[in-house]
Amino acid sequence: MTPNPTIAPQGVAHPSTGPQAILVNLDQVQAGPVDWLWRSHVPKGEVSIVTGDPDAGKTFALLDLAKTVMEAGVLPDDTQASGGRVLWLDGENGADEIKRRLQAMGFSSWDNLRLMSEVEERDRAGAIKRLLFSLDRHQEALVQAVADFHPDWVIIDPLVAFHRRDEIKATQVRGLMHWLAELARTYNLAITAVQHPNKMMGAPTVYRVRGSLDFVAAARAVLRVEVLRGPHSVREPGGGSVVADDVRVLTVEKLNLGPKPSPVAFRIEDGRVIWLGGLEVPELLSEKERAVGFLRSFLANGPQREEAVKKAADWEDLSMAAVRRAKRELGVKSRRRAGRWWWQLRSQGEQRAGGSGLTYLAHVEHVLSQRQCAIEGAQGDQDEQHDQGEQGDHSAETYAEEWRKGEPPF
Repeated sequence: MTPNPTIAPQGVAHPSTGPQAILVNLDQVQAGPVDWLWRSHVPKGEVSIVTGDPDAGKTFALLDLAKTVMEAGVLPDDTQASGGRVLWLDGENGADEIKRRLQAMGFSSWDNLRLMSEVEERDRAGAIKRLLFSLDRHQEALVQAVADFHPDWVIIDPLVAFHRRDEIKATQVRGLMHWLAELARTYNLAITAVQHPNKMMGAPTVYRVRGSLDFVAAARAVLRVEVLRGPHSVREPGGGSVVADDVRVLTVEKLNLGPKPSPVAFRIEDGRVIWLGGLEVPELLSEKERAVGFLRSFLANGPQREEAVKKAADWEDLSMAAVRRAKRELGVKSRRRAGRWWWQLRSQGEQRAGGSGLTYLAHVEHVLSQRQCAIEGAQGDQDEQHDQGEQGDHSAETYAEEWRKGEPPF
C-alpha cells in the first residue's frame, strides 16, 4: 500500500515544519529510588496535595512539619528529617501571622525560610508596581526564586490564591499540575499545595478536593487533615497506647509511590502542634462486616445515589456483591427519581444509628451533614429492590460534577 504523502513523511527531502515527536528510550533513563522529604508522605521531585475542612489544622500541621524540616528535627513518625530550606507561598495568613505561629512553636532558623506572595513588575511608563503572584503570569519569577534560594520544599497555601485557571476544566488543571511537577523534578524539591475541599459532604476524600479530579490524579500524594470527635486510641512513639479525645489526624489518602502509612494524630495546644503518634486501627473486619458498616455509615444522614455508593465502595476496596448482600441485610430501599436510583436506610432510627462503633479507617468518612430536600416535579415513589446495576458509564470527573449538582429526591 502506497503511503499517503499528506500523512506519511517521505524521507528527509521535505522535513516537516510542525511539532516533532520526542521519543524517550527507557534504556537511557536513570530510574533511581524515590527521594523523600518525609518518607511515605511528602516525595521530592513530585507534587503533593493537602486538603481538609476549615479549622482542621492544615496550616498549623504544615508549619510544624516545615519547622521540623528546617531544623533537621524528628518527624511525627519518629524518623529523622534531613534538613533543608522552605519557600512558603502565602495566600491567606500574612507574614506577621506566619511569624507569630512559628515563634509560638519555638522556631528561630529564619535563614532557612522565605515567604512569597507578590512580585514586582514595571508598567509601560517604567513605574514599579507590586502584584499578587500568579502561577499563570509569573512562572519565571517562581523559577528565579527557586534558583536563587534553593529550597527543598515549596508550600503553596492555598493553591487557589495563586492561579486564575478554571478548576473544573481538566486541560487547564493538567497544564498547571504538569508545570509544577516539572519544576519539582528539575530542582529535586517537594511541592505541596493546599487545596480546599468542596461541598460534597460524605464523599471519599478524592472527590472532596476542590475543582477537577485531575488535581488528585496528577498529585503523587494526597494528605487529609481532619478532626475526629470522641475518644480514639493512639499509639505513643515509645510504645503503648493512650486514649485521646477529639484528636486531629493527618492521613495519607492517596500515594502512588508505595504503601500508605498509618494516620498520625496530633493536637494544637497554646499555638504548638503536639504529635501524639499513630492512630490505632483494630483488626480488619471481614468483607461482610466492613460492607455492612460502610453502607450503614454512608447512608446514615440521608439517601445517596446508587452511583455514589458504587464509587465509594470501590474506594473502600469493597465488591458490589458484598455491598448488595449488606444492602439486603440492612433492608436498604432503592427508589427511582428523575431517572436515577437512590439508596436509603429503611428507618430514621437506623439513620441516626449509622456509623456507631465503626472505626475511622473501616469505612468512608462519616457523613457530616446531608441536606434533606425535594426535587419539584419528581416522579412518584417507586419502592423496590434494585439489585442489578443499571447506571451507564461515567468518568470520575462526570460523577463528581453531577454529584455537585444533584439533590436527594426524598
